Amino acid sequence: MNVFFTKMMVALLNLGYILLGLLLTVQVATSAPHTYDWQTLLMVAMLYFILLNCLFIGSRLFRLLTQAANNQVFSSASLAIFKQLRGALLLIILAIFGLLPKFYLLADLSDSPGIMLLGGCIVLFPFAIYVLSTTLCRLLEEAIYLKNESDLTV
Repeated sequence: MNVFFTKMMVALLNLGYILLGLLLTVQVATSAPHTYDWQTLLMVAMLYFILLNCLFIGSRLFRLLTQAANNQVFSSASLAIFKQLRGALLLIILAIFGLLPKFYLLADLSDSPGIMLLGGCIVLFPFAIYVLSTTLCRLLEEAIYLKNESDLTV
């Protein structure tokens, strides 16, 4: 039952990402044409790229939860899925750097350096998640190794 609830939350999260992508598309399509500078175009492209990576992460989390429901968490397949999640997180971190020129432009126009600080925090948040996922991946590798050692000795 607990895995089912978590799967439903991941599905709702993916639905939210799809709705955000739809809203971004409507905003871009209905705005005045030819009013975008290069920072805005880069930001929109990076937001779409981040959106696609978030949908990929959601699908991989769903597969990982399916393996958890089948009691196959400590397997090489779950480790491969977890490494794919880490790769997608790294791509999101790199894509978020594409948002920083727009934050710089907004901070420069409004003469408030706090906006640039906010952009830096937005970059550091996924980086912290990536470091945590790297640690968890290493722990999963050790757990799989110990499980295999335990299976061989019995």
